Amino acid sequence: MPPDQGLAIRLKYVEDMTLQEIAAQFGVQPKTIKSRIHDGTVKLRKKLLGKDG
Repeated sequence: MPPDQGLAIRLKYVEDMTLQEIAAQFGVQPKTIKSRIHDGTVKLRKKLLGKDG
């Protein structure tokens, strides 16, 4: 998982930051952060379930 996806997930679910707060930190739009979190979560789920992809 790329570092930006991992950090976005951590900030959202561990640090409990909003998409807007995370987006401001990264200097991107909230929809970009939403995509990064979604894509990273899909990758993490596949990895944890032992599925290739």
